[in-house]
Amino acid sequence: NLMKKFIYSLLFVGLATAAQTQVSDPEPLSFMFSPNPVHDWMHLEVSMEVELQLIDIRGEMVLEASGFRAGDLDMSRLPQGIYFLKISTPNQVQTARIVRLSYSNE
Repeated sequence: NLMKKFIYSLLFVGLATAAQTQVSDPEPLSFMFSPNPVHDWMHLEVSMEVELQLIDIRGEMVLEASGFRAGDLDMSRLPQGIYFLKISTPNQVQTARIVRLSYSNE
């Protein structure tokens, strides 16, 4: 399974907070997100339109978006845990580790 290979490769590099693979694109892919850890909403801005995937620790995709550039992601319905944010263009892929914390009354 491609997703499990993706997660395995992330684990292999030691669960780096951000990993980058870049071929040649005229503009380098960059992104910014906050807060991390997140409770309910996470703001994300990307330097160009991208494919966006949020993957849980088991390798299951819990969110997917095409043509994403900026916005707020609702994380409130997700269980607390570690997630991987995969941001990709046809020639570049970047990933980041996201920690979702719940409030004490959840």
